[in-house]
Amino acid sequence: TEGLRLLVTRPYLMGVFAIATLYEFIGTILDFQKGMLISSNYPSKLDGGAAFAWFKGLEGSAIGVVSLFFAMFGTSFFMRKFGLKFSLISFPTVIGLTVTTVFSMYMLGASSYQLMWVFFGAVVLIKGLNYALNNPSKEVLYIPTSKDVKYKTKGWIDAFGARLLKTFGAGVNNALSSSLCTLLSVGTFLSLDVIGIWIYAAGYVSNSFDT
Repeated sequence: TEGLRLLVTRPYLMGVFAIATLYEFIGTILDFQKGMLISSNYPSKLDGGAAFAWFKGLEGSAIGVVSLFFAMFGTSFFMRKFGLKFSLISFPTVIGLTVTTVFSMYMLGASSYQLMWVFFGAVVLIKGLNYALNNPSKEVLYIPTSKDVKYKTKGWIDAFGARLLKTFGAGVNNALSSSLCTLLSVGTFLSLDVIGIWIYAAGYVSNSFDT
């Protein structure tokens, strides 16, 4: 319980918790929305799920390519050129812009098929940047901390925190799954609220890190 005690009594570590886990809430909602669109455009009863599997395979391959490219040519460049604060804040900012773009396309009357590919691009971008930019940036935050934080608190954040936020996201999906329209609307505004908290935490933590 020492790691948990440190987590709830140190504002810096609570900020790290937010940076490391809030993505899971938004990602879970986006994944579910995308899955609903794929299922409506490629119903498994027509081909036994072959088209669905093809689409998911294409998505996974694209995420791998983006992550590899960014890890080789982008992560260290952004960290050196713009600093840790930029790297921490840019990721939730990109997610906010992406979520807003997807919702705007929906409000402008994009078809289900068009929305599916918009979600494809959004998820590839977000997951690729998460692996290649957000994860390395958040690991840097542990450098000035104690061994107790690195070996005890980090375990709570990475294991319990990530699963907890996934559960919250799944709860939203479950409550609103009967209507894609409602899920898109409520999910978008909830995601933007979470992103606001995330950006505030990133700014606080990066300033504390510099101190």
